[in-house]
Amino acid sequence: MEYFMVPAQKVPSLQHFRKTEKEVIGGLCSLANIPLTPETARDQERRIRREIANSNERRRMQSINAGFQSLKTLIPHSDGEKLSKVATGERAISQDVAGRSGKDTPHSKV
Repeated sequence: MEYFMVPAQKVPSLQHFRKTEKEVIGGLCSLANIPLTPETARDQERRIRREIANSNERRRMQSINAGFQSLKTLIPHSDGEKLSKVATGERAISQDVAGRSGKDTPHSKV
């Protein structure tokens, strides 16, 4: 094992860590060399498709939540009041209807 000197201590070289890493990873990955049966290949494909679908759903929900957050900034409400998505949508619709009809409502910014 090679060492280089650091004040008052010995530290293994980078080559030593890389060699150890390859040995450990090689031992863990030895199962990856086993040929996949049609069942395990199908299971692996299902798992990958599920992960992709989950990722897409998370991204979709994040987009929806960001839209509601933007909408909440446009709707007047008291600072301590927490609006649900339904309440945000209802207020946005009522403000839009009030704005189009020319009514002056307490929540209107028109």
